[in-house]
Amino acid sequence: MLDFIQNTLGDVGSVASVLTISVTLMGAAALLLSNLARYTQAKKFGIPIKAVSQATMGDSAAIWILLIRALGFGVLIPLAMFSTSWSWWFLLPAAAISFFFALTSELVSRIIRTKKNVFKGKTYIVEKEGMYKYIAVISVLMSFAYWQMHSTYHVIYAGGRFAEGFLGHTRFFLGVIGMAIYALLLAYIFYSGIKTIIFGGNESMVVVIEDQKYLVAMRNSHYHWILVPCEPDVVILKQFKKGGYRSKYVMRFEKGTFIIRDMSTINASIKRMKYYAPVDMGVPEDELVEEEEYLLGGKNKKQETENGK
Repeated sequence: MLDFIQNTLGDVGSVASVLTISVTLMGAAALLLSNLARYTQAKKFGIPIKAVSQATMGDSAAIWILLIRALGFGVLIPLAMFSTSWSWWFLLPAAAISFFFALTSELVSRIIRTKKNVFKGKTYIVEKEGMYKYIAVISVLMSFAYWQMHSTYHVIYAGGRFAEGFLGHTRFFLGVIGMAIYALLLAYIFYSGIKTIIFGGNESMVVVIEDQKYLVAMRNSHYHWILVPCEPDVVILKQFKKGGYRSKYVMRFEKGTFIIRDMSTINASIKRMKYYAPVDMGVPEDELVEEEEYLLGGKNKKQETENGK
């Protein structure tokens, strides 16, 4: 029993060392990706890059946490646990917890449950996320597949056969299929999380100043933020014969138009709009025509001046 405890603590120390080194490296990667996100967001809103401040470690927290959960708990810790000699009753919970943290790093699918509350005579709808229960079940199932791969690795390492009999081969192939499904699912979750952070997703933060809605785009300095005038809109994608329709929520903005404000002095609340994706509305046609006429008029005047000389 004493030897088992010593071996277990030694394996835990090895896994912790791998995680510590990984956290440091992921911090540097998160800072780099955070600055890349600043550049892509500035380009999307038409904001000059010199007006955007450089990202700090605090600004890269979202990417850092995503890397730790998706790559750290989802990949590095399971790989580090492969070399451990833990028993099944210790390995299964550790693998299930690790998989759960990884698979919940970005919810690519959601199950929303609603509940009505009455407060001061007014009815409010409270949304609760129900996807975590299903991910917990998937994590437990994946831990059994991982346990099978872990056992197979140690059997092969000891010089034995990877599977024996019909039952052994069935368990092995089920473990391979389970780990393949987990790898594909984790890859998609990681890709979706990185894409959302760098290029933006279906979420906006809006503040109203003097009856004008502004999209809180990005930070200009410690207290100053870049605000983009915007208008929420609902686009009807498809109408059905029975009267229903499929819609998309967008936050329309004019590219290249923005203001810089000190958010600590604004006496207004910021509203999070979860399902509104920022969309460039383009330049008004009349403004574009006026600008072209102005440029052409200046060019013709210059030409007449040169001909007069």
